[in-house]
Amino acid sequence: MAKKAQIGDILEIPTKKGLAYVQFSHYHEPPPHYRAIIRVLPGFFSERPAQFQALADQKELYYTLFPVQGAVNRNIFSIVGHAEVPRHAKKFPLFRAGNSDPRTGKVGQWWLWDGTKSWKIDALTDEQLDLSIKSGWNDLFLIDRIEEGWTPRNADAFMQAARLENRIQKTPEIKGIRHFLLFKNSINAEQAKRQVEDIAFNCEIIDNGHGFSLIVIQGAPLTKEYVENAAVRLTEIARKTGGIYDAWETAL
Repeated sequence: MAKKAQIGDILEIPTKKGLAYVQFSHYHEPPPHYRAIIRVLPGFFSERPAQFQALADQKELYYTLFPVQGAVNRNIFSIVGHAEVPRHAKKFPLFRAGNSDPRTGKVGQWWLWDGTKSWKIDALTDEQLDLSIKSGWNDLFLIDRIEEGWTPRNADAFMQAARLENRIQKTPEIKGIRHFLLFKNSINAEQAKRQVEDIAFNCEIIDNGHGFSLIVIQGAPLTKEYVENAAVRLTEIARKTGGIYDAWETAL
């Protein structure tokens, strides 16, 4: 009989990059009974740590809803240790949730959820970009997200990269991509341009009359990793320089 999972248990997640670990941290009781919530812990390991409290005490990468007991019962993942849930993680985590537009992949309206109630917000603050996204994952999705370095902050970039990868697969003759970063002033656009050029992308600034667009050219090879890396890096550059990553456009 499989071991009964308890709050604090550590599950081992085998990945292509090494062993990763999550902690069963909360159990959602109120209707609609989402049940188990895990903390995804940082790092990859070549071998299992001798003890897990030091790892569990670290700031988690994010939380997600996950069927812990089901994964243990089916021998998908194993409980390999136990640690006290650290003080900063004992309170039920605040999540964000939103529905994405299938045409753009972007979320137009966000809600926050504290495990009991939800409320609408006008827009995400920079701090709220790090809030975990309310969603339930299976084991394969969890492994993929851990391996590719997904976090709530870069979730939009990964969504755009997935949409772009789908376009590339359907249109293999695509030779290049144009990414668009938007800015309110030329100073910020110039700052972003310098950082983009540092990662070896060609780019140019266009004055739209009501703002500035930084157009970034990405060429071959248009592999999944290259597309994801570009979307994540450009999104972060835009955020740090006061702009936004707006969209991409394929060029044949």
